[in-house]
Amino acid sequence: MSEMNSSDGTGSGNGQLTDRTGAPVEVRLLPDGETYGLFFPGDSEPVGRAHFLDRTGADGVAERVFHHTVVGEEFGGRGLAGVLVSRALDEARDRGLRVVPVCSYVAGWIRKNNWDGPVAPVTDEVEDWVADQA
Repeated sequence: MSEMNSSDGTGSGNGQLTDRTGAPVEVRLLPDGETYGLFFPGDSEPVGRAHFLDRTGADGVAERVFHHTVVGEEFGGRGLAGVLVSRALDEARDRGLRVVPVCSYVAGWIRKNNWDGPVAPVTDEVEDWVADQA
């Protein structure tokens, strides 16, 4: 994944992702292939995770279903969940995937930030499908 450059607190303007304190962070796809992890440089364990599942929607369009986002409580207030979700959503858009925000944090972030990628509504069918994947 490429680095993000933003003026909304998710980047320092030089291509480096940062939290609200200016600390550098990294977002990487974890080995399970279904989770983005948020790391402080040099750390081996993520401080946050955005879980997703890929599927083909009923209309044949490839979808990325974000179903759970979590950041360690000790890191609250630093904007880390927003950095993580912003990067994960941009990666989905860049791959041509439609996003289905089952996770309430992801859905709220999309609304609050007027994210410009393709989004599908959360339906009972999608929620049942996610539950069946567990």
